[in-house]
Amino acid sequence: MNKDTQQHRLKKAAPLLNSIISVTASAAAAAICLAAQSEEPLETLIAFFISPFTNTFYFGNMLDQASLILLCAMGFILPAKAGFFNLGGEGQAYLASFIAVEFALLTPQFPQPFGLIAGCILAALCSGLLGFISAFLKQFLGITELISTYLLSCALLPLIDYGVNDIFRDSSSNLMATPYTTESWFFTSFWNPSTLNSSIFFTVIITALLFWMFKRTRYGYELGLTGNNRAFAQSQGIKVGLISVLALTFGAAAHGLAGAFSVYGSRHYVYAGITSGLGWSGISAALIGRNHPLGAVFGALFFAWMEAGGKAAMLQTSTSFDLSSIVQGIAFILITVDFFRQKRGRKPL
Repeated sequence: MNKDTQQHRLKKAAPLLNSIISVTASAAAAAICLAAQSEEPLETLIAFFISPFTNTFYFGNMLDQASLILLCAMGFILPAKAGFFNLGGEGQAYLASFIAVEFALLTPQFPQPFGLIAGCILAALCSGLLGFISAFLKQFLGITELISTYLLSCALLPLIDYGVNDIFRDSSSNLMATPYTTESWFFTSFWNPSTLNSSIFFTVIITALLFWMFKRTRYGYELGLTGNNRAFAQSQGIKVGLISVLALTFGAAAHGLAGAFSVYGSRHYVYAGITSGLGWSGISAALIGRNHPLGAVFGALFFAWMEAGGKAAMLQTSTSFDLSSIVQGIAFILITVDFFRQKRGRKPL
């Protein structure tokens, strides 16, 4: 009985322990890479792990980036609950950032805060349309969302790059970027000179609402049931098609909000690749958090910390490359490993 109790406790704790091992191993790998290529390994490690917490600039930027990653994580978790995987976050966030900045540039006198609200909604709708297209292709043509979300994203990236670098480029600037929005289109900022702004509160609210929805609403229950056993959910009268369409659409819209927040809150203009890495970081954060909103908060903070640490190390020491992609790749691999899987023995005859 005692052995069965221990096994039950280990089974319950295994997902958390797996995530902790993955995060620790990723951070350790980053530290080893830094120390191996740096002429000042100790100073580099201090800059990487400690500097993001030493002043408002680093810490504020880290929290701002974590909020954007968290939104993208929500955009992955929502369809994942229904058994679908949204791999198009890169293009969805990038499209939304472009739509958001152009809307602000076309309507500079739009009364605030209604302009910011309208811009965020418009950006989310455009990104949500991409999710809807993938859901439609899945529902009626049987094309897996793994392919459609990813390929739609890949197709959009160069098109938006071309628009930013050529058609919609600011001709009065040497930058390959759009013009800046007017200050009336800025989210309220604090902790200057960091990019931290009031959009982080909206991210927290959205995350809390999704957590509540998964736990307390009928749609959340039906969403989970569809993901766990689609055939059984359908036999119970659940409209699994509608559930799937809404999940992918709103998941893409969450990525869209991340793109809009990056413009109105952090950058105030769009350059080629402004949201590069956000979608994959969101997936990594979601996987580390085991597709749980609260777990994704931890994952988003971790990846934002690693990114901020990498930039701090490059600024303060002789380090010449960013480690965020290395950390992300290692986390992707390790998060799929079950370190506590127990071998099944043969039952005695």
